[in-house]
Amino acid sequence: RRRMPKKRSDPPLDVAQTTIDLPATKKRKGGAFSDSRKASTKPKGLATVEVKGRSAAGIKASDASPADQAPAHRRLDPPAPSEPAAAIPAKPTKPTVEPKPETPVSSMSFSLSEMKQRFSGDSPDGSIVGREREKRAITDFFGSTICKKKPGSMYICGKPGTGKTALVRSACQDVKRRCRCVSLNGMSLTGGAKDLFTELLRSVCPGALKEKMDPEASLHRIFTAPKGGRDILHLVVIDEMDALLEQGPLQSTLCTLFEWPKLAGSRLVVVGIANALDLTERFLPGLIRKGCAPSVVSFQSYTDTALVSILRHRLASSPPAP
Repeated sequence: RRRMPKKRSDPPLDVAQTTIDLPATKKRKGGAFSDSRKASTKPKGLATVEVKGRSAAGIKASDASPADQAPAHRRLDPPAPSEPAAAIPAKPTKPTVEPKPETPVSSMSFSLSEMKQRFSGDSPDGSIVGREREKRAITDFFGSTICKKKPGSMYICGKPGTGKTALVRSACQDVKRRCRCVSLNGMSLTGGAKDLFTELLRSVCPGALKEKMDPEASLHRIFTAPKGGRDILHLVVIDEMDALLEQGPLQSTLCTLFEWPKLAGSRLVVVGIANALDLTERFLPGLIRKGCAPSVVSFQSYTDTALVSILRHRLASSPPAP
């Protein structure tokens, strides 16, 4: 009988000192990573895997978790905390100015007599609200004529109640010391255009009527050749001028009146006021051909904003003296 050799009994596996042969992992070249074989201090071909919760220094590679098996450069490590960005200082904002609260109209209480006093006639302080553009045009006209002692003519038109007469009257108060102002109303002349020169001469030179001189010829001499060489400028304002239109195509009276400021040596400034917007173009076309057409200022209807401003101004101002 042949003797069977005894089987070698393997020594007991010491888990704490067991190492596993694993292929070395290569990392990318030329970047931030290098070959893991150079960085490792263990023998070639060996790698140690540590697993939490076990006391063994090395175990089988199959028992390692996928996160532990992944290369170091592919592990999902939490990002390093970044430094907080510096806070950008906010731009200083301009302080808002709150508008002053206006006194509401509903809080004002007036009696019926006070309301009549406040809204009857012109404004107590003489100011014209809502007509800044028209006032500037009339003021510029007086500045280029009366203030410089030069003749000129102007025609002011617009619907009734738009403040034409009140604004012209206010502007005449500012220049009355620089000229001799005469104001007539066409509706007050019973004879119409025939009485215009007579009433105008009575206002300019009352003594000429006593001598029974021709009104038109007398006015022509006064407005073009002042006696004694006195440098006197005359301002003639005719309201409701459309009432002086004559029958027929010829309007000799009004044409003569607007032609005088264009004569040599004239010392006359004429301002006509009427409702018709095309009075000079329709009824006085001869002035355009002769180059004597006056400058035109048109008054438009009041806007909603202008009406509210007028109401507030009248209610806030003191009532006129009875």
